[in-house]
Formats: sequence, C-alpha cells, structure tokens
Amino acid sequence: MRAISNAVRSCIAVICPTVWDRDELTRLERRTAVTFTTFPPEVRGLGDTFATLVTRFRLRNATRFVDRAATACRTAGARGIFSTDDDIGAAVAAAVAERMSLPSASVAAVLHAQNKLLCRRLVSQLHPDATPHFAA
Repeated sequence: MRAISNAVRSCIAVICPTVWDRDELTRLERRTAVTFTTFPPEVRGLGDTFATLVTRFRLRNATRFVDRAATACRTAGARGIFSTDDDIGAAVAAAVAERMSLPSASVAAVLHAQNKLLCRRLVSQLHPDATPHFAA
C-alpha cells in the first residue's frame, strides 16, 4: 500500500468520539487521504461511559464548549464535522459545523430527530395524512 502524504490529506473532526471511533477511524486513516481530529481530545483508556460523563460536565456551558470545539476544529483545518454519538455529539457537531459555516443539519433538526415526541409532532404538522393518530 502506498503511503499518503500529510500534505494532501483532508481533515475531518469527530465530536464526542467513542471507543469504536478511535479503533475504526485509525484504520481508515491508514487507507485513505483523510485524517481525523477529535474533540474533546481523547482521554485514552477510560471508556465511553466516562467520556460521556466528562462531555456532559463540559457541556454545562454549551456555548463555550461549542466555541472551543469550533476553534480546535478550525486550528486542525477540519473540512467536515460529524459525530457517531447520538446522545450529545450529534447536536454539538451540528452547532460546530454551523459556527464554522460547514454544511450540516441544523441544530434544531438534530434535536427534533433525537426526541421522538417532537419529531412526531413536527411530522404530523408537515404531513398529517402520513402520521398515525398517536403522534398528534
């Protein structure tokens, strides 16, 4: 396999990475012209549960957390943002992408999709004929 120069790699930021992200994305970096940066920076060996608790603690001031994430992603040269963490990461990734003017679902769309009742209400407003009565 031919090595890919760091000069031609695109950087993608992973918000609130999981153990799976660390394992799989490291393998993907070796095979593609993409490098990944994580926010918050990894605390190796502590597992997903602890990482989620640390992230929740840091999110007590969500605006500051998003500002710091956007700054870290800009500094790393990230051209894309995503999260596989649907608890907190998806909404934070949307906010960071918005802050950096990168394409993304809106924060509101992510929050509506994460909350079953809000999602059902929104769909019932947009497409009442396609929504079961329990969702009204």
